[in-house]
Amino acid sequence: MTYQEIVNRIQTIANAHYMIADFGYGDLSDLKTRFENTSGDSAVQADYPYLFLNPANHVRNMTTMTYNFNMLVMDMARGEVDDLQYNNFLAIQSQCQQYIDDVLAALYYDFTDQPEVLRTNISYSPFKERFQDAVAGMTCSLSIEVPTRLDACIAPIDKAALQPTPTATAIPPTATPIEPTPTSVPPTATPVPDVTQYLEVRLLGCTNFDMQLWQDPEFTIPATAICNYIVSGTAYGTLGTVFVGTETILVDQHTKTFNLNPVLQKNECVANFTVESIIPQCSGVTIIL
Repeated sequence: MTYQEIVNRIQTIANAHYMIADFGYGDLSDLKTRFENTSGDSAVQADYPYLFLNPANHVRNMTTMTYNFNMLVMDMARGEVDDLQYNNFLAIQSQCQQYIDDVLAALYYDFTDQPEVLRTNISYSPFKERFQDAVAGMTCSLSIEVPTRLDACIAPIDKAALQPTPTATAIPPTATPIEPTPTSVPPTATPVPDVTQYLEVRLLGCTNFDMQLWQDPEFTIPATAICNYIVSGTAYGTLGTVFVGTETILVDQHTKTFNLNPVLQKNECVANFTVESIIPQCSGVTIIL
């Protein structure tokens, strides 16, 4: 639906309304009045009630077009009755509000495509003697949202003319230096010096153990693992459980702690623990139990 079709639709509703006598469109300076012209020419003289559609700023996004309007509906103000001050122009403002409601209802409900009137953007403002004629009425600000997506496929544009013209760019030759080919020398493994360490196993309480590494057999100078050490051993429980397992002392560790409670029976403690073997995962290391 185009902008012109929206305006024509509102004019069609106004012309079909039994009470609205005239329709106008444009800037506020285009309003017709009786005060300025008494020729009777309908092109320059307003008939009342008069609906005038004043366009505002419209808004577009990628998929919709929102048309914003000020819809003015007015009627000639009648003289006031002394004991009913403001009664006449208030009655006119109330009637003009109803005429606006009639137009919006027809716009929303009486057409098969039903462009959505954004109800949250509708506002009413009453006025009195705003223009050259002594008039009263109501102004409605409304938005009409129509699904109208941007479509480059239907635009009458020569797409080929939009492509940039390629420009040849001369590239000066560049001397490529020849790098000397390095002579590959295979890396030589650095031998690990022979190291002797001593392993101490301690029972801590009922089920907890730890293993510690030392540099001397008296267990006075701490040592750390040169690489990972895999320790295999057998634990004997006080209730007859025999558990064979392995633990790993990680590189740079001095103490490895572990708990055998998960493999023992309830209320069972470790009676004895024997280390079967300790295997370093690197050469040049000797572990003495």
